[in-house]
Amino acid sequence: MSGFAALVYQVVWQRLLALHSGVGIYSVALIVSAFMAGLGLGSLAGGSSSARLSPERALHAFAWLELGIGLFGAVSSRLYYDVLYLGGWASRASDWRAGLGHFAALVVPTTLMGMSLPCLVRALVREASGAAHTIGLLYGANVLGASAGALLTPWVLMRWLGCDGAVGVAAAGNLAAGLGALLLARGTALHETGRPAREVEPPLDDEPRHPFALWLGLYAFSGFCALALEVLWFRLMDVAVKSSAFTFGSMLSLYLLGSGAGSLIGARRAPRLRRPLRAFLSCQCLILILAGLPLVVLDRAPTAWLRTLLEFFQACARHLKPGGVVCTWAPTNRVYATFAHALPHVLALDEGRLLIGSQAPQRLEVATWRARLEAPPVAAYLGEQLAADVRQALEHSTLGRPKARRREDLNLDLHPRDELLVP
Repeated sequence: MSGFAALVYQVVWQRLLALHSGVGIYSVALIVSAFMAGLGLGSLAGGSSSARLSPERALHAFAWLELGIGLFGAVSSRLYYDVLYLGGWASRASDWRAGLGHFAALVVPTTLMGMSLPCLVRALVREASGAAHTIGLLYGANVLGASAGALLTPWVLMRWLGCDGAVGVAAAGNLAAGLGALLLARGTALHETGRPAREVEPPLDDEPRHPFALWLGLYAFSGFCALALEVLWFRLMDVAVKSSAFTFGSMLSLYLLGSGAGSLIGARRAPRLRRPLRAFLSCQCLILILAGLPLVVLDRAPTAWLRTLLEFFQACARHLKPGGVVCTWAPTNRVYATFAHALPHVLALDEGRLLIGSQAPQRLEVATWRARLEAPPVAAYLGEQLAADVRQALEHSTLGRPKARRREDLNLDLHPRDELLVP
């Protein structure tokens, strides 16, 4: 539940940050680095603080961390949208200051997320000999929940509930996890409070011993490579499928699904490994070999959706110069209505599939356009087939606006209905 909620937040927050930092490799790198930095800082803080807690107190700490995350998450959509975006803070700040502000805003809740796992480990791990198995199971379950959250957020939660509703569901998940942990702490007799973990048995392998700092360095570099690959894969998918609201969440879900499955497998096999360092290095080599497979998959990926939002059209309308026009492709009636909601005068070509909007009234002069098409330079530029397509589009052109819709039925920043394939 905790992992599920965390990834709901991540996908929604990436969507909100994209409104003022763009949809692409930079915004993805920003939010992924903020999440990982927060999780890392939280893990360090949680590891040192939880060591001084009894199992019962550690379980209470986990519960309060979940409740704190849920409280922040419940207001996060309004914070990132109303304050950072609509408040104009990001647009007034320079690029590096805006990025630093987003980073700081994300590090706070993710630090709390990072502290939760060490506290839960302290509450549940009583013997050092079983630590690898228990930690692997906890981490694997958390990551599989995160995978489900990343997948369901764009395809279900944001699609039907919008950004506010999605973070509300995530906050409810944190609330359930926190209250469940509090009830478990009260209803379970933790007789081994304060009992120290057993000493670690001597290593079973015959390899030379290595300092712990080496393990830390290798694992840190492994994390660097893993997240670099995640950002790189998003960039490749961004180019291959024309990034949409589904891209980030779907890619994260697959990434986390593999990570969670690997953790569960590792939890099962780790206690029996005689040479864990060699197994670790072998896994890193396999990662390098298999990292090229996404190139083959993305090379055959289909083209995805284009974004058409009311706030974008309104921004275009505000920046129009006298006599200026805005053009867009309108694949659905909702896009047509959204465009017409932002611009007072709309010329619809080719039965409304191509829209031209303006602040001033337009005139539909089909005869003038036909004459222009027959001019030698224009005819030579367009070619016979394209010129014929333009003539056909002119035959099905109208001035006017579609029937007014409620704002809630349009494509909005916080609920891009067409992009999410809402009927």
